[in-house]
Amino acid sequence: MIIVKTPQVVQNAVDDFIRQHFRNTSQRNHATNYLTGLLVGDNKTIAGR
Repeated sequence: MIIVKTPQVVQNAVDDFIRQHFRNTSQRNHATNYLTGLLVGDNKTIAGR
């Protein structure tokens, strides 16, 4: 699956919470991408199951 745009729920979380806790854009982008992957990805475990 190709994600073209950050889901609105993730963008809201970034605006309300994540932006306060990460100092630079690179850190915020990483957290945004990670959260997006958790929400839309089929594999939600570290074990890959």
